[in-house]
Amino acid sequence: MADEATNSVGRALEAIKIARLQHPDDMLLECFLQDAAEPQEAAYYLLQQSYVDGNRYDFRPFLSDWKELIGSFVFEDPPKELPDSNIIADVIRRDGGKCCITGIDGSLFDPLVVAPILQMKRPIKEYYTTVNNIGGPAWPSILEKMAPVLRWTLVAREIAGKLSRPTSKRGSSKFFYRLSENVAMTVATAWRLMPTRLRTKAYRGLRLLGNRLYGSTCSSSVQQLPFGMYLKTLCGDHHQGLANEYGALQLVREHTQVPVPCPLDLVSDRTTSYMLTSQIPGHRLGVCLDALSDDELCDLVCDLREYLRELRAIPKQVLPNYAITNAIGKACYDYRIIASMNQEGERNRVFAGPFPTEDDFNKILEVASLPNVSHRSGHNITFTHGDLNTRNVLVSNGKLSGIVDWENSGWFPEYWDYTKAHYGTKMRRRWLRAIDEVFEDFGDFQKELAIEEKLWEYCY
Repeated sequence: MADEATNSVGRALEAIKIARLQHPDDMLLECFLQDAAEPQEAAYYLLQQSYVDGNRYDFRPFLSDWKELIGSFVFEDPPKELPDSNIIADVIRRDGGKCCITGIDGSLFDPLVVAPILQMKRPIKEYYTTVNNIGGPAWPSILEKMAPVLRWTLVAREIAGKLSRPTSKRGSSKFFYRLSENVAMTVATAWRLMPTRLRTKAYRGLRLLGNRLYGSTCSSSVQQLPFGMYLKTLCGDHHQGLANEYGALQLVREHTQVPVPCPLDLVSDRTTSYMLTSQIPGHRLGVCLDALSDDELCDLVCDLREYLRELRAIPKQVLPNYAITNAIGKACYDYRIIASMNQEGERNRVFAGPFPTEDDFNKILEVASLPNVSHRSGHNITFTHGDLNTRNVLVSNGKLSGIVDWENSGWFPEYWDYTKAHYGTKMRRRWLRAIDEVFEDFGDFQKELAIEEKLWEYCY
């Protein structure tokens, strides 16, 4: 049996991939394999129990048993009922209108909430505590082993809950979003007439206020502000990158229906540059990707494909004698290009180009250690976002609601968005499968990806 079990994990993972199971059933099975005490034996058992004939496997019976077993570890608290008004009044009277933990008074912006801490059928008169150690230094704890599969079980329940609820129509929220954006554009037009010194001082203050009200975002350079706005701040050396993003947003809004922030202001002083934009509703895809149903992901793929089609149709009207430029016809700012320049010892360079031809662009991507690894020329040059990843794609109610962070955008070879999506996201397999589906209509870029992957090895 040991000989037959050898390399069973690889064969089982491939069989699960071919089966195209509904999300997240595939992840539940992968957890069974990878978190087992003996992964090879677990894989052998899974294949044996699910074998039909030839290379066909039916994992449904095994999945049913596996889910039932996992379910015994998952407990959901019943919905908590709020205390009645008499209890609330007694608690407020007892604590003097203050939080019983912090001692802070309640206010309009931070009201006190009276809620039950423990749900009990009858009061507890006596209690005691004990400490139980699960696991030990010699072997992983049971909870650690079960954590991934329990997470995917809860994801499955969340998806099932969404499917059972009727789809909500949010036309009113779209109306108010458009209204607030139009108001912001009107105010920004007058605001840009103010002196530069006044605007930069205001942005420094708004940045501090936004951090106090909303906390930091996933990017240290971006801060949420009041009134549905965002502020992006970079050091003066990177002003050209912000200028490119500002111009790209204007270009995309003029030529396409792609949902992007509205650029409201761009200003800089001696040390810092500021770009003010409107807010796009939604959450970053990376936060909710696992909780999207297969149908929701399919819709997202279709929307993203259509938006890319619109982007690729934007005419190039800047610097016509140069094939590859940023969105405003100047040098390109791109993390991938910077990595190549660092490899070749040009560590002080941040911007590269513009490039008269694709051959010139290919040369800057090459590394001396791989003289025979280079891209071919002859690709179509199209407008490109340049940094499609799960941080920059926004989702609201399971639908694509926006694309942000356009500082890497410009005119690049047609494969660039595809390979950059793989460059920026190496571990999210579901996202990479979605990217493969998005680009099916634009061409086969597997050879370009293979070349890029070889070059990446020498960039890091």
